[in-house]
Amino acid sequence: MPKEVGRLTALETLGLEVNRLTRVPAELGNLAALPRLSLSGNQLTTVPKELGRLTALKMLDLFKNNLTSVPAELGNLTSLETLVLADNQLGSVPMELGGLAALQSLDLSKNQLDSVPKELGVRWCRLN
Repeated sequence: MPKEVGRLTALETLGLEVNRLTRVPAELGNLAALPRLSLSGNQLTTVPKELGRLTALKMLDLFKNNLTSVPAELGNLTSLETLVLADNQLGSVPMELGGLAALQSLDLSKNQLDSVPKELGVRWCRLN
């Protein structure tokens, strides 16, 4: 994916589902007005910490990748309502995600988690 995608500042949805992406450019963090980002069904092992600058983001879908970690900076996504991290290789999630006050749905199912940080709570967290 070219880094120039970071110049598309008027985007309302960026859907890159079911491709063979192994990385996404840090320049995606320049899309400050983007409300929906889907990177599901790829081959990502990580996502750039710059995604934590997407403060208008309401939905982030990282379903079915090969993520082994997610950056703590995702805890800066103050407008995020839905976060899908299901079907990855996560052994842990950062406690900073517990600060996502607008979060209504968090899917952590089909990972390798032994526990989740207490900061996440359990009222809306799907683990299986």
